[in-house]
Amino acid sequence: PRVADWPLMSNPASICAIIIIYLFFVLYIGPWYMKNRPAYSLNRLMIFYNISVAVASGIVFYG
Repeated sequence: PRVADWPLMSNPASICAIIIIYLFFVLYIGPWYMKNRPAYSLNRLMIFYNISVAVASGIVFYG
């Protein structure tokens, strides 16, 4: 196939490994790390992200 040379497309083992690592982090390492810590405040980061996505969408749409 044409995508055989793309990264992570040669075999399914790499994608499965990434999914397993992600699930391990989300289900075990993340909660263990945040157990005794306050939640992060991401308000400014999310505002910046939303503005960036809106600007990028406008650039793509209006071209």
